[in-house]
Amino acid sequence: MERERPIIAVELHGGLGNQLFQASASLAIGWRLGAGVQFDLSRFRPGTKRRYELGRFAHGAEELSAPGWLRPGQKLLKAMGLGRKRAPLGFARPLVQEGHFHFDPRFETISGSAYLRGLFQSPLYFGPYAPELRRIFALEPHVSAKARELAALLSPRTLAIHIRAGDYQNPKFADVHHVLTPDYYLRAIECVSAEAQIDQVIVMSDSNEAIPSRLPQGLPYSIVSSTSALDDLFLMSHAKHNIIANSTFSWWGAWLGNPEGRVVVAPKQWFAPPYQAKVSTKDLFPPHWRVV
Repeated sequence: MERERPIIAVELHGGLGNQLFQASASLAIGWRLGAGVQFDLSRFRPGTKRRYELGRFAHGAEELSAPGWLRPGQKLLKAMGLGRKRAPLGFARPLVQEGHFHFDPRFETISGSAYLRGLFQSPLYFGPYAPELRRIFALEPHVSAKARELAALLSPRTLAIHIRAGDYQNPKFADVHHVLTPDYYLRAIECVSAEAQIDQVIVMSDSNEAIPSRLPQGLPYSIVSSTSALDDLFLMSHAKHNIIANSTFSWWGAWLGNPEGRVVVAPKQWFAPPYQAKVSTKDLFPPHWRVV
């Protein structure tokens, strides 16, 4: 009897950066096993802040949501304290829950169908498949004409800086996230300048008003105001070098670019101090990135 093809399903949630981590981890396991891959989109419902962002890419995964008639049953499981301890109704396969923030080596031992739940914010989950992922998530076909025009004007020695400030300034996020200090950006610029020649600096942010107070005085730069998140991600990846913020969106802006000769600087203080004391970010960055 022919063996049934395994299925790797993953729960997607959060913004574009988070979704790229979750999708990449599941695709990597699926490719390793020769398995089908399913994206569970049940958490993206009308009226919620986040929406599914990966539908335009040719990732080959099946995009599914738990049918509406199953959701009352899921709510009952949640009320019983079981809702996060098993795969959702409609995805009947063993749940594999990420055990902590850093890389969980148990995921290398998955040998059959599984439902994945976690953040998967480490390149160790998908590193061997980097070329395939960069091809699948190539941004240029999906960005605006304006973004392509801007990219064509960038120097081969352009540094892209990303500042995450908008939602991180909300007091309700203060226990987990924080806005990076000007000192970080000063040290990061010094780090890049020590290794590479820079003749153009572009800056992107979710709060352009915050940019002048974050960057060293006298630094010549251009603020890029794009028409979409994908445009910003594309321009970050198209620049030669990157200084990223403490943001998964920013992380992918650097990672999706050509890695050859690229200098990437990332912040050691990824989370607000009280939260970072509880987690390990040791596997968050590729080994060739500079962390300051």
